[in-house]
Amino acid sequence: MLAAITVITKSHSYVNYPAFAVLFMILIGPFVGAAIGHSRGRTLLGTFLGFFGIIGWIIVGVLPRTAKAEEHRQAKLASRGAPMQPQLG
Repeated sequence: MLAAITVITKSHSYVNYPAFAVLFMILIGPFVGAAIGHSRGRTLLGTFLGFFGIIGWIIVGVLPRTAKAEEHRQAKLASRGAPMQPQLG
């Protein structure tokens, strides 16, 4: 009896984990990539690379900020009263 219950429960899996992971990356990955890319001034690139998951997020995260994004960041820091950081490069 116990063997029959085990066979029945194993044959009716409700979640297909590889498909769930792919669906998760298609739905969530671009949003995370866009959020990371927005802080770098590269929202569209972040959205595209977000489809590649954590590898894409890392690539977007290490890209340099655009000049406009850096100006916005410096203005935000200045409004908080934080000391200005030197410009790199």
